[in-house]
Amino acid sequence: MDESSLAWFIQHYINQRRRARLEIVEREAAKKIASLKSEAEIERQRLKLMEEQADIAERYQPQAWLTDAARRAAQIALVTHAIKFTHSDAKGSNIYYEPDEQAMLTGYLSTASLTRRNIDISGNAAALDVAKLLQTEHCGDSLIAALQRNDDSALRFFARDDRQCASWAQGFKSVLENSAPASHKRAKQVYFPVGEKRWHLLSPLFATSLAHAVQQRISDARFSEESKAIREALKAKKWHEKPRIFFNDTAVVNFGGTKPQNISFLNSVRGGKAFLLSCASPRWQSSRRLPLKQASIFNRKGDITYLTKTPVAQLKNYLLTVKTNTARDRQQINLYIDTIIDIIFNYVVILQNDEEIAGWTRREDCCLKRACQLWLDPRRALSDEAFRQEREAKAWKDSIAWDFAYWLNAQLKDEQLTVGEAEHREWRTKPLFKARMRECEKMLREVLA
Repeated sequence: MDESSLAWFIQHYINQRRRARLEIVEREAAKKIASLKSEAEIERQRLKLMEEQADIAERYQPQAWLTDAARRAAQIALVTHAIKFTHSDAKGSNIYYEPDEQAMLTGYLSTASLTRRNIDISGNAAALDVAKLLQTEHCGDSLIAALQRNDDSALRFFARDDRQCASWAQGFKSVLENSAPASHKRAKQVYFPVGEKRWHLLSPLFATSLAHAVQQRISDARFSEESKAIREALKAKKWHEKPRIFFNDTAVVNFGGTKPQNISFLNSVRGGKAFLLSCASPRWQSSRRLPLKQASIFNRKGDITYLTKTPVAQLKNYLLTVKTNTARDRQQINLYIDTIIDIIFNYVVILQNDEEIAGWTRREDCCLKRACQLWLDPRRALSDEAFRQEREAKAWKDSIAWDFAYWLNAQLKDEQLTVGEAEHREWRTKPLFKARMRECEKMLREVLA
């Protein structure tokens, strides 16, 4: 038999199952025999072991085992969305979702966007051996994939006739069938309006295949050998060709308690855990502490320096370790700088849109340079005509960009990192900085009209 064929894999799989079962029976029998003293009892135990070995040999003959496995396949289902994650006692239908080409091109992160889906198994945990037979890939193929394209040649090798082969194929393919879809009182149910006094009853299911892909991605980023090598390089301040990937503010949800296999197979593989990514809106802290005692908000010890501490440190570490100037390196640097710019403008928008403090730059204790006053206190223009005319001249924007670039250079300055005029020019002409400035002015246009 060709070792690359599915028939060889099926034979090999059944042999493995038989050997594993024999080892358990023989180990248990050896323990019992060791505890016995009577020769008669020992002989009876040995005869019992021989009977069990003969029974196992008969049950694990390919024809007998495949017949039993095809029957037990009805106890499980291959799924991408499972109901038991909602409630462990929910009895409704699971879903096996096979996306079409249009669904894969929507641009949304969903099960359809996965290029390689890990199919989950739901149902009787005692029939997981059948699911593994169907799903395990051998030389780029699997039994369930072959049966889906109506190729039963691997089963035909063991069947005594076409009828038996067809019976096995039908039994195994039942893991993909859901002949009577149904929800359950313990499942999530949502009434969705579709017309006048007309509703669809939706039953959202847990996307277990997507959850598994997310878990694998996060685990690799945190615990793989490559990620360990990246951390060691960072710790030693050495260059590494791959970027370090962070998943911040993740949470963990547990399913199944001490028996995660009762929820699904992949849930058991994950130890009953699934990662949740944060989808909360940014927690920008609105501060009424005005930047009065400084010439610019781009101050070495000001709020901007504090708020941008993390992305600035990440940018600095990256610049210290990267030794190339590839498109990928430039893209990563731009990502860090764009994050810094977004944080700065979120801080600015809070000051610009607080009506209660409008005109605060008139205070005698305000030390801000004129350009910063024009930027941060636009509502002062409503009552100060000279201030309005200076704002409309827009020359102050170049001064703000210059201050930003000078501040960023100062933050990045290091004994091992040289930043100068070239970097200053790069920072002050950043497209995102100009775009954010335009957006702020556009939002203020109606207020100042």
